[in-house]
Amino acid sequence: MFMQREIIRLEPPHGTCDYRGSTTDLYTKNYNTTYSKLSCLKSCYQTIVNRYCNCSWPMYYISDTTNVCNLTDHTVDTCTAGLTSAVPDEYATCDALCPQPCNEVEYDMLSSSAAWPSEKYENYLINKLKQSNYLLMDGKDADNFVKLNVYFKDLMYEKVEQQKAYESESLISDIGGQLGLWLGLSAITIGEICGLLLSLFRSLSSIGPKKDDDTFDTPVKPFSKDLEPATGGMMLNDVKSRGFV
Repeated sequence: MFMQREIIRLEPPHGTCDYRGSTTDLYTKNYNTTYSKLSCLKSCYQTIVNRYCNCSWPMYYISDTTNVCNLTDHTVDTCTAGLTSAVPDEYATCDALCPQPCNEVEYDMLSSSAAWPSEKYENYLINKLKQSNYLLMDGKDADNFVKLNVYFKDLMYEKVEQQKAYESESLISDIGGQLGLWLGLSAITIGEICGLLLSLFRSLSSIGPKKDDDTFDTPVKPFSKDLEPATGGMMLNDVKSRGFV
C-alpha cells in the first residue's frame, strides 16, 4: 500500500530549500529523475569513495569511468568502511551541499503478507490453472504461486506546505493599527498634517526684508538746536496774524 505526501518548502530568504544541489546529482544527470536530497547525498558520498579508494561503492550509482569496489579485497574493504571516521568533515559537507528540495513528493509504503491460497481454495485454484495453461499440467503445488496486490492506501493525499510566519503586509497593517490606537492617526489625518506643514513652509518662505524702494522721507523736519523759547508777546502776535483775534 502506498500513501502520497506532497511537501512544499519556502525558498530563500525565508527557507533553505533549493531546486538542485551544489554538487552533481548523478541520478538526476544520468536517469533524468527529479532532484531529491537522498540522491544528492548518495552522489556526494560516491564522489568521496572515488577520491580516496579509487573505486565506486556498489550500493550507489556507478559511472562508466570508474571500477566497482571489490569488497572481498581486505585493503579496499578497509578503505571504504573507514571513510566516515577518517574524513567526517567531508561527509558533513555533503549535507550542506544537498539542501532539501522546494517541491517534493513522497510515498509511504506499507507491506503486509498472508498465506495464499488457503487450504480449501488450493485444490480448486490448481485445477482451474491447469485448464487455462498447459505449463501447469505437471501437478505443481500451491507453494509455487504468489498473489501480489499494489494499491494506494487512500485515494486522498497529504499536502504539507510551509508559509511565511510574518508577511510585509502584516507589518504595515500592524504599524497602522498601533498609530491609530496610540496617536489617533489615520490616512486622512496624515494628509491634513502634510497640508499644514506645506502651508507653513510657503508662509515662511514668503516673509523677507523690505526693498529700498519702499522707504520714504518724513515731511516733518527736525527742529534746529538754535531755536529760542517763544515769549508771550510772540505767541499773541502769531494768533493775531492768523485772524483769531
